[in-house]
Amino acid sequence: MKIAIYALLLLGLPLALGGGALQGEPANPGSFYRATFLLPQAHIATITARAQELGFWIRIQQGQEVTYLQGAELCSACNPESEESFFGFPQLYLDEDLFLVRLDEEKYRLSVRPSAQNKGHYEVIVGAKVQSELEELRGEALNWLQKLGIVQTASLSLAEFPAEKKPQPPEGVRLDSLLYALTQAPDWHDFARERGLSLQGIRIKVIVE
Repeated sequence: MKIAIYALLLLGLPLALGGGALQGEPANPGSFYRATFLLPQAHIATITARAQELGFWIRIQQGQEVTYLQGAELCSACNPESEESFFGFPQLYLDEDLFLVRLDEEKYRLSVRPSAQNKGHYEVIVGAKVQSELEELRGEALNWLQKLGIVQTASLSLAEFPAEKKPQPPEGVRLDSLLYALTQAPDWHDFARERGLSLQGIRIKVIVE
């Protein structure tokens, strides 16, 4: 039996979208909301520069090489093996022309990531940590998208992120149910950690027999 290990970008795995646009509703602790927006060409240089100014931890992957920055400072002693011990929030992951943003604020968590369902699109996911107004979360999401130079739009329509305990791949899609569930998770890294999956930046290691 021969086993090979591959590093696969999460982009390209099927992702089911759900929920309708919401307005004027409260956001309960533990609830997540999502908005998808067109971003055919991310301005990685601009996003990186803004993140440096804001003091982000930044993980840059080119091929198999990984570099870390804290703000504008290179962390020469940092390495992937000990990443969880030093890579704090806010976070920016860069992988070629793709990026992932993760924030853990006092009242909410937020991520911006490639949409696996819609090519050329990204999605912003915001989760309430305390009782909040949905409009407040929408404003926070827009504020971060603009501060990081990702979008300049003033329009963002949040839809509830449906929670499924055991989501199954769509009929006809040959994909392990656990990997599919990973694409459905509000936070890829939290899900991978809880399930013992090896997620490296925005890549997932899988074993194929």
